[in-house]
Amino acid sequence: MKLTLLLIAMQISAFCRAGETAVDVRGRVFESAGTSPDLIFVGDGKTVFAQGFHKIQSMAWHGRDLWVSNAPDLTIVRDLDGDDRADEYVLVGRHLGDKEHGLHGLAWGADGKLYLCTGDLASMPTHELGRAMRFHQGEYERLPESPVARAAYEGAVLRCDPDGRELEVVARGFDNPQSFRFDEGFNGFVLGREGGWSRFFFGSKKLPGEPGNTQPFQPDRKVRPPYDQWTFDELLEDLGSSVAAWAVAAQEEFLKRGESIKVGLIQRLAGSDLPPQQRTWALWTLGRAGKDDVEIEAWFARQPGIAQDLNTRIQCLRIIACRMREFGFTKVVPPCVIEALNDAEPRIRFEAVQALWQARQAAQVPALIELAAREQDADTFYSAWNALVDLADEATLKRCLADSREGVRRAAGLAIKKQGK
Repeated sequence: MKLTLLLIAMQISAFCRAGETAVDVRGRVFESAGTSPDLIFVGDGKTVFAQGFHKIQSMAWHGRDLWVSNAPDLTIVRDLDGDDRADEYVLVGRHLGDKEHGLHGLAWGADGKLYLCTGDLASMPTHELGRAMRFHQGEYERLPESPVARAAYEGAVLRCDPDGRELEVVARGFDNPQSFRFDEGFNGFVLGREGGWSRFFFGSKKLPGEPGNTQPFQPDRKVRPPYDQWTFDELLEDLGSSVAAWAVAAQEEFLKRGESIKVGLIQRLAGSDLPPQQRTWALWTLGRAGKDDVEIEAWFARQPGIAQDLNTRIQCLRIIACRMREFGFTKVVPPCVIEALNDAEPRIRFEAVQALWQARQAAQVPALIELAAREQDADTFYSAWNALVDLADEATLKRCLADSREGVRRAAGLAIKKQGK
């Protein structure tokens, strides 16, 4: 039996969505029934895995945890004794929008973060989701539905750590996102309520696009042993899986193995035989390892200038910024990021701007101003002046208004306007 992942664009109403599906690390399909929105069934359609929810809007597996968005709640359910019935319900967040503008599109990224989209950004907490509350089966109580009346809604994509902390906005300006996924290059795609996918690069405005690499899924795959019994090559293969839970689980197992994975990953990444998604996830697996490893830092610093394929160069610039933010081992961006601001390829210039922005490199504001003076690519220029909003002080931006170069004046004016000054 084949189940094609539901990744086609379609017009969706928040009130009449079909059942949601999620595949776990064992290859089992879990689904919510549109006629019974409070239930989650194991793939046989008969065994109730979990119940008592609001209208289920999205599900995503992370190891043994099934994350469930059921506005206004965000919940984790776990089967602790292996009987295909959830024993523990962990309430991660509450009051997160109503059922029409609540959370959708849960997805785990190659950076180890949970991504989620909402149609009501104002309802989201500022820095982290609420402290987890745990319930046993039968104790979980949902709140009565109480739609929030707002003068205006704004849709956005957010991300947080696996424990719900460090919640932040990564893209905004959408109508009411209904679904979300990543392509093989770790670029996000949002499906709007009125149908049609919007693509975004982190920090960029939304762009027309379509998610690629939609592959069939075989739920009747042979029994999968625990990941700690897998070989290096078997784990590497699953990094390229179209089943998100498998790629996530393989990456987590790699990271558990510590120092031993470094040499193997670097050797395989030096070749050209890895497909794009597998390479992307392998790069990020290495990037999430060894937070104070000088060799890993140096390896990533070399790649933007020597790698042959565009995807590797892009991912390495992103990973450099991510490691700076998450680990803090390196305080100043390596020269390759500044050099990339002058690259002939617009996507590389864009990612270099993003790296400075994501790593909060206020000392590099002069370099961003110089880029704004000459930048002709619309997306890169857009990213540059938005980076100035967060990194440049008011005095610097006001001085730029008198600059002789039109690009600098325009970037400064847009940044000042967005700052509200």
